[in-house]
Amino acid sequence: MKLSECQCFSYMFEEELGMARILIVDDAKFMRMTLSNILIKANHEVVGEAENGIMAIELFHKEKPDLVTLDITMPEKNGIDALKEIKQQYPDAKIIMCSAMGQQKMVVEAIEAGAKDFIVKPFDESRVIEAIDRVLG
Repeated sequence: MKLSECQCFSYMFEEELGMARILIVDDAKFMRMTLSNILIKANHEVVGEAENGIMAIELFHKEKPDLVTLDITMPEKNGIDALKEIKQQYPDAKIIMCSAMGQQKMVVEAIEAGAKDFIVKPFDESRVIEAIDRVLG
């Protein structure tokens, strides 16, 4: 088997297992670590982590992930602004917003701007996986 055939087989295998390349964006390192652990346990690949909206946009351009988890409240550029910028350049981008309780108005704004779903902090592992599976559909 040639290398290109191996890579193709590997890609097909990942698709069958439902593995996705995911970018995690949150200003809190602990939250990024928590989400990363949940995603890795579910056999997804974390292709990058960003701590603000500016870094999120840069990493999205570079990595072209299958999915992004995006915190709403962050310094420098918040999640809503980063969402709008990513969706403007990549209309098919799949983005799940992460919010704290009491941010319903911002969640609605994010969904209207193109977010596919949202998960509430503190993260419930089954809810995170359920949202990701639904968005990747």
